[in-house]
Amino acid sequence: MKDITFQIRQAINIENTWSVSIFFDFINEIKSQGLVPNHWAGEENWATVDYEGKLSIYLWKKYPMMFVSKEFEAQVGQLKKHQLLEIVVVNSFVERNLVVTDPDLEYLFEYGVNLNGFSVEEFWFYTNSI
Repeated sequence: MKDITFQIRQAINIENTWSVSIFFDFINEIKSQGLVPNHWAGEENWATVDYEGKLSIYLWKKYPMMFVSKEFEAQVGQLKKHQLLEIVVVNSFVERNLVVTDPDLEYLFEYGVNLNGFSVEEFWFYTNSI
């Protein structure tokens, strides 16, 4: 299991304009590196990023945090220079190996998430409309 409590705390405690302007600058940087960002219609909280046609990143717009597939960690290495960005590398987006140990962070999630074991896709789903 991978405890991401620290990374979430870091991301939500950063006082900046991430979701207002830095996020879009970051998206432009991603494009310049050959990565393809995707936004869904009506999607305001998350973007995904493809590399060579494969899903490689989930990027949280609300807070400076992203989940990177281990398979693509080297390709997104340049993005690590962003000091504001919390990066969580995972083996799989569907593996339920993430945990949050601080109950004070439950407000970030919609009802129903199991904070003792969830996947990146579930993280995306349960934080999508909050």
